[in-house]
Amino acid sequence: MNKLSISQDPKSYDRFLERVYDTETGRLDPKLVASELKSDEQELADMAKVHRTTVQLTPQSKKLQNAMRDMMRVMKAAETLCGDMEKAVRWFRYQPLADFRYLTPIQLVQQGEVQAVIDYISSIEAGSAG
Repeated sequence: MNKLSISQDPKSYDRFLERVYDTETGRLDPKLVASELKSDEQELADMAKVHRTTVQLTPQSKKLQNAMRDMMRVMKAAETLCGDMEKAVRWFRYQPLADFRYLTPIQLVQQGEVQAVIDYISSIEAGSAG
């Protein structure tokens, strides 16, 4: 797999993206996305609202690729908030958010609330939430 080469910091978003993006196919690799998010193909399929076999057999699915791009948007914002991707992944998976009935960011993404999570992160960075 031919990968992008951007940042040297192994905990940066750029390196995270490098590990999940396949330049040969021009798409995100769902198996690698799941792995980097400490997840599995079923959970990724649930977040994308596709069948598990879509992840396995048709990774180029527009619906799956769009969902993974949305996840990458959240992870970029989370890295800015948390300082590195290891912390951002933990935050994404496990941090209950009081403003959202104590749902975690991953649960909100599963419900289609991608922009709400990004807006929440922006509000914390601006000092108005959290």
